[in-house]
Amino acid sequence: MTVLLYVDQRIRREALDLELARAAGLPGYGPTPGTDTVGG
Repeated sequence: MTVLLYVDQRIRREALDLELARAAGLPGYGPTPGTDTVGG
């Protein structure tokens, strides 16, 4: 149980849930890393 709480806190603190959603290509979480263009 302690490990699950620790992992949950790290995910929330570091916003890893958003990064995982982007990496999975879920709609509504912005572009996937590396696909956005500079200046446009």
